[in-house]
Amino acid sequence: MAKLVLESVGDVWRARDRLCYLDDGRAPETDADAAELVRQRGFLLLGATAQTGLPNLSAADPEREWSVSWRAWRWKEVLPGTGACAYLKWFRNQGTFIAWSMYPAFYAIWGPRGDAAHGYQSGVLTSHEHEVLELVAELGPVSSRDLWLRLRGRWGGQRNRMLAALVSLQRRFYITVSGGELDRWSMHYWDLVERAVPGDVLDGVPDPYTAQTDLIAQAVANLVLATPREVGSLFGWSGADVSAVAAELAAEGRLRLDASVAGGRGPYLASLSIERLTP
Repeated sequence: MAKLVLESVGDVWRARDRLCYLDDGRAPETDADAAELVRQRGFLLLGATAQTGLPNLSAADPEREWSVSWRAWRWKEVLPGTGACAYLKWFRNQGTFIAWSMYPAFYAIWGPRGDAAHGYQSGVLTSHEHEVLELVAELGPVSSRDLWLRLRGRWGGQRNRMLAALVSLQRRFYITVSGGELDRWSMHYWDLVERAVPGDVLDGVPDPYTAQTDLIAQAVANLVLATPREVGSLFGWSGADVSAVAAELAAEGRLRLDASVAGGRGPYLASLSIERLTP
């Protein structure tokens, strides 16, 4: 395979922008379009942001007025509510859609290693996280509003404690968004992962190394061209660890190591689709 040199970093960003559209070039407009784009990308963000370089469900919307389009704002409740995919705060605390095909890989590495009681007794969960998790187990699917009604008196009106617990619990795959209300500013419903996720999704959770390998491969596909450090920063892994896995992926034909940017420092990992995305 001949070495590919892109003229500028702008080529990379234009290629990343194309991944906010469906593979057939259409912008996602319907619920079915959005679900299909999540399936095609494996994971992507809610809003348009340069913070991670990942594709998102807002950038392609011609009616977008700010970083999150009104369609994407709706999809964060509708897609998980209909079981089309997962939605949670994940990449750098950004709203993230995860396809069911990739969900087991996240769960394998960051998912819980026991129930709520074990998590609390082992110090994995704080008392606030444990209390919220127990309420979700009892009431779920339950709205953020109804959770707060149960907690407000006990926690002295400090709602930020509940919000922090919800973020922590979803990042560690104890709970997940299971739909929500769309009136006014919208509101999530929460449930335990084992109740909200379709029955067969967690039947084949891979071992952690296979999960890491799959996540790195998908991240490179979504970033088009990236350094190992850039890929690693998405997940909290070192560039050296990513490079070791990438060498195996290249040997298996799942990514490229021969692409670069003129004047760039590299080394770079590249998507197999880079030439199609950077005409």
